[in-house]
Amino acid sequence: MRNEDLHWSDYIYFIIGLLYLAHYAYDVTHQYLEIEDGVIKKNSLYGFRKKLNLKDIDTIKKFAGDYTLKSYDTELKIKTSIIEDHSLTSLVKVLSELDLPQEKSPFVSIS
Repeated sequence: MRNEDLHWSDYIYFIIGLLYLAHYAYDVTHQYLEIEDGVIKKNSLYGFRKKLNLKDIDTIKKFAGDYTLKSYDTELKIKTSIIEDHSLTSLVKVLSELDLPQEKSPFVSIS
């Protein structure tokens, strides 16, 4: 048997593996989206916690099933594919109750 030395690339693979495990653990323990007290918050492992007051949303766009919420100075993208069905139903209910004009919301039906 040969004793092989570890190369720097071996350490990088190990670190990447640890980062994947940390990302998984974070996702399991933290919710992707939270809606509390009129504020929608999107959590992220990388320290970026975006939040947006529901009353400040002036446009909602839907593209490929995902939603983009826009206010005057903030944009929040929501990936619906990683939201559980019952939570997605609750999200759509909250967003559809916002008082937005027809051209700025996918939830306003034409009467």
